[in-house]
Amino acid sequence: MKSTENQLLHIGILSLRHHYRWWIVSLLACFLLSEHASGADTPPSLETTIAEGITLLEEKKYEAFLSRFPVPEELAQMRKNRSLEELARTFAKEHAVRLLGMLQQIKTKTPQLSDEGRTAEYDVQWKNFSKHKLVFLKISDRWYLHN
Repeated sequence: MKSTENQLLHIGILSLRHHYRWWIVSLLACFLLSEHASGADTPPSLETTIAEGITLLEEKKYEAFLSRFPVPEELAQMRKNRSLEELARTFAKEHAVRLLGMLQQIKTKTPQLSDEGRTAEYDVQWKNFSKHKLVFLKISDRWYLHN
């Protein structure tokens, strides 16, 4: 009889271990999925957007920058007669260094918000440049550069 009890006890322990393993695996899976889902739903903050712009410009990824930063309607207008590659070449020659400097200048500043927090303006100073503000617009929870 002892042998039967030992077998049942052994089966019960294995069954219990099996249940605990599945519970732990399920718990970990839920945790990982919730972390992934919450990260995907969180729109980038203005600070994150500026940091992303700085990184793209420092790495000279001008096409990626132009695909992501201009207001979508403005980008569509710019692309009417020119390819993204052509725009990127012109941008690299005429604007990239200046814009990188301006983004670095504002990365720790607080913007002036208007339009219920959907427009952010930063004062900038750049030698031989007529504009003194960088303007960002929030469209569908994403920030875009509107200059």
